[in-house]
Amino acid sequence: MRFTRSLVCGVAAALGALVSTNVVQAAAINYGVFGPIPPGVTFQGVTETSVTDPVPLFGPPAPTPTGLDFDPAGFVASSTGANSDVTDGQLNFAIKTTTTPISEVSIFEGGDYLLNGIGPAPASVFAGLSLRLTITEIDNLPVTPINIPVSTTSFGDNSPPNKFAPWNLGLLKNIDAALVGTPHTIGATRVEVAIDNDLSAISTTNSNALIAKKEFQFAVNTDISLIIPEPASIGLAGLAMCMLAGRRRTTC
Repeated sequence: MRFTRSLVCGVAAALGALVSTNVVQAAAINYGVFGPIPPGVTFQGVTETSVTDPVPLFGPPAPTPTGLDFDPAGFVASSTGANSDVTDGQLNFAIKTTTTPISEVSIFEGGDYLLNGIGPAPASVFAGLSLRLTITEIDNLPVTPINIPVSTTSFGDNSPPNKFAPWNLGLLKNIDAALVGTPHTIGATRVEVAIDNDLSAISTTNSNALIAKKEFQFAVNTDISLIIPEPASIGLAGLAMCMLAGRRRTTC
């Protein structure tokens, strides 16, 4: 697999041109609320949008024991005859819990791609994924939004033509780390999520390129072992231990 600087620059230029000329195509689908999913995770206002193509691209999500599963059917970029194509989609929603923390989130996506043609000049494909998280509640109380640094990852291939292969991307983000030094008994109980996802295909005169997304999964980890108790909670825990000990001896 070869992922060159020229490929990145070409994709960036194609994306910029298409987005600027297709803003009028922006559309949105609100799939609503999903959950609560045990141990009590709710996904609020799950919405997908696109500035390049009609929606749906991701399609309606299905709740799973760990999060949401999407089965994209039309999330494809294809190009032939020295053209370029960009398909850009976004997902926005909020994660809400009440008794367990939103400790970690992850994304997995994948699909397949095709490069074919005649001659040495390669076609190319690209997939990009970015994740932006904002904590808006701690211990079920609203807080000044805490923006977690954006995470990004990408895949690209411009190998010589005549290739069909799978591709996949993944992101993992720890949310508890953003609360270090912030007193709390539960942790983050509401997090806003913004996902930007794009595919692009660029061809030469005698080549074709296609890349398709066929799987997209979003997962939430609510690990109560990562809770950092407040000082008052530590005191209550100590008192409880003392009371238990008092059953065995007369003083504490």
